[in-house]
Amino acid sequence: MDKIWKSNLPRDLKIKLFTTTVESVLTYGAETWTITTKMRKAMDGCYTRLLRKALDISWQTHTTNKELYGNLLPISERLRIRRLKFAGHCARSEEEAASIVLMWQPKHGKRTRGAPKKDYIKMLADDTGLTGPDIKNCMLDRAVWRAIMGVRLQEST
Repeated sequence: MDKIWKSNLPRDLKIKLFTTTVESVLTYGAETWTITTKMRKAMDGCYTRLLRKALDISWQTHTTNKELYGNLLPISERLRIRRLKFAGHCARSEEEAASIVLMWQPKHGKRTRGAPKKDYIKMLADDTGLTGPDIKNCMLDRAVWRAIMGVRLQEST
C-alpha cells in the first residue's frame, strides 16, 4: 500500500481507497462497541495518522485536521452514525432477539467499585440526547429516528 500512498494519484481516489481498505478494517463490528472518551480520542488520533500516511502528508507540514479531512467526518462521528443506524434497525425487527437484547440492562449481581461501565443504552443516550424509554419509542418510528440522526449529524458538522 505504501507505493499507492506515495504515488501521484488524485486525492479523491486515495481517499476512496483509504475508506474502502483501511477504514473498513478499522471499524469492523464497530456498531456494537461502547466507546469511552479516551477510546474516542485514541481512535480519532489513529485515524488521523493513517489518513496522513495515506495522503502522504507529514505531520511536520503543520496541516490542520480541517484541511486534512476536507469533507470526511472524523471516525468517531462515523461510528456514531453507524451505531444509531444499527440500533434503529435492530429495534424495528421485533421478531429477532436483537430487539430484546438491545435495551436489556442487567438488574442482578453486585456493583463493583468505581464508576459503572458504559453500556449500550448509555451510549445511545449520549449519541441522541434522549433517555432510555424515549430512545426505544423513537427507534420504532423510522421517520422520527432518521430525523434525530439527521439533527445530530448537522450538530456535529
